[in-house]
Amino acid sequence: MHRSRSAVSLACKSSSLSSLLSKWIQADLKRGSEIGCSHELHGIHIVHSLGIICNHHRNYGSVAAPKLSEDVKLGTFMPETYTKFESMLSSYQTKLKEELPLEQYVETSTWLSDFLKKSKDDEEYDVKFVEILRKIMLLKERNDYFAIDKVFHTQFLPIFNENKRKILEKMKYERENRMKDMGELPRIHYVIFNEYLNALAKSHQKRKIMVTLQRMEKIHPFLPTAMHVTTALHGLIDDPSKTIEAKMLLERYRNRFSHETRRYVQACLYVLNGLDQSGSFNEAIEFIEQNNIIELVEKTHNGVLLAKILRIATNQKNLPMVESLIKKFLSKIDDPDFPYFSKTKDKLITALIGYYTVIGNEEQVQRCMSKLRNLDSKFYLAVLKQLYLNGKPYETLLEFVKQIPSHLRNDYHFGYLIRVCADQNEFEKARELFRKAPRSETSFNLYSQMLRALYLENKGKESAMEAISIYEEMLSQQQAKKTSRSLHNGEASLFMMKILEQAGFYSQLESFFDSLHTPGVPHWLFMARYYVKQGNLEKLQQAKAAIKTIRPLPEHYIAN
Repeated sequence: MHRSRSAVSLACKSSSLSSLLSKWIQADLKRGSEIGCSHELHGIHIVHSLGIICNHHRNYGSVAAPKLSEDVKLGTFMPETYTKFESMLSSYQTKLKEELPLEQYVETSTWLSDFLKKSKDDEEYDVKFVEILRKIMLLKERNDYFAIDKVFHTQFLPIFNENKRKILEKMKYERENRMKDMGELPRIHYVIFNEYLNALAKSHQKRKIMVTLQRMEKIHPFLPTAMHVTTALHGLIDDPSKTIEAKMLLERYRNRFSHETRRYVQACLYVLNGLDQSGSFNEAIEFIEQNNIIELVEKTHNGVLLAKILRIATNQKNLPMVESLIKKFLSKIDDPDFPYFSKTKDKLITALIGYYTVIGNEEQVQRCMSKLRNLDSKFYLAVLKQLYLNGKPYETLLEFVKQIPSHLRNDYHFGYLIRVCADQNEFEKARELFRKAPRSETSFNLYSQMLRALYLENKGKESAMEAISIYEEMLSQQQAKKTSRSLHNGEASLFMMKILEQAGFYSQLESFFDSLHTPGVPHWLFMARYYVKQGNLEKLQQAKAAIKTIRPLPEHYIAN
């Protein structure tokens, strides 16, 4: 079937290619001359226009992935058409010679010929890899990640190991002669490895991620690539017990990002997000300082990375660092032509609002809020948080929530209403709000706030039974929505543990804690103090060891 599709595709392309390519070359040469376009870029653009890379499995990779997933699944793979493409290209040699300076024409023509020559030496395993990737993409659509694991081990690895010598020789050639201006366009086995790492992350098999990277490194020094490391980091950071490991992983493979600045920024963001979520602010600041992340911000002008650093420094109460960053990067944020960070100005202003809220500068908070251009749900949440922290009553918060446009109003806003009701011992009102508030597709914040209210109400066994019912409802919703987020994590599970202990349900507490997928530092701290009360020294030592793997804390802090 795929050959007939390819034939049709080629026929359509042949009929209209001459005029299209002629116009395209003229436009691209104009653009290329303005930015100093190299012969590699001219060559790769022409190959793209002919459809070779978009249909050629050996160059399927991160650069072309969004366009290629459909091609791979539908089978528009046409290795048999290279001879025709070569003859088509030869007919454009005159056009290229007219448009390009002589030296650039020779370089571009040579590059294209070399590309086609390498593209025609497909091995049998290349075709098999196409079929394997096609299966993986279809399984990915169905979220069947364990099936991807099986395909990887039973179909891909045997073929890869059988042909390892040939594969590695080609990898070495492409690595040494790669297109410098385009970054790496990885071969198909790069992508299969990457999809496997992604499947491990989605199925919460964190240990296997680390093992896979180590095995890839043993295969060849080129592996894992920056793409693989970034995917691994993304898979690790939602597990609080793996955030320090993620930090060390990036530091270990940092040399893989020497030509991948944009991807390195994303990798740093993943690590900082993980450290932030696990409350490891000291380690995050250490990572920022040891890896010159502020210099990276200065080099890339990445506002998202700067906003993340500001939030972490604020959470750590490292106010001198925040003030230094404001002076260095944001002193002119009020200017209409604010440089560098214009696209992320709102994120930066939101981070500033957090800082000024912490130091209690209401005037600056109001000034920053007036500067926000896009009043999204986070803006309203920031205002609501400010009202709550200033001790405003339930009626004031309710009036504000009513003013939020309905399409921006979410469970975090209702969560603050439940929270303030619990603070004021209005527990029945909190229950009524919980029942009426809309449930979110992605967040379970409402459940956390209602469980906090039950903990504060402290009705012993009655609170425990109600909490169990609410927690089970949350889990059933989470499973029904097939979210990739880990079950049990976060505030909800911590308040569930507190309620069980409060009610004297000790065996249930221990069973519940054992069922947690990735307990964070607060969970382990709670259990450490519980073990002290119970006199269980063996379990206490286990808890201390677990805490140290996530965030090193002083001994007296754990015991108290």
